[in-house]
Amino acid sequence: MLIGMGIALQLIANKYFKKQEFDADKFAVSICDNKDDLINALKKMELMNKVENNDEIKGFDVHPKLEKRISRIKNIYDKNPIN
Repeated sequence: MLIGMGIALQLIANKYFKKQEFDADKFAVSICDNKDDLINALKKMELMNKVENNDEIKGFDVHPKLEKRISRIKNIYDKNPIN
């Protein structure tokens, strides 16, 4: 039972951490004039942090998927274009 509680708490924490990442992306959008620069920076960070063995179990990864982050960033810029 203790193991099950630990897993449940980890899943909840990971969801919170992903929300933090999306909030950070929203802030970055608010200070960055060029969405392509922001997206390229995310891609570079992703490459720098790649792990050779990427056998993550869905739900246990802490960071949102890059594609999802990029999609949200594009949506934010589309709704509020920065001139």
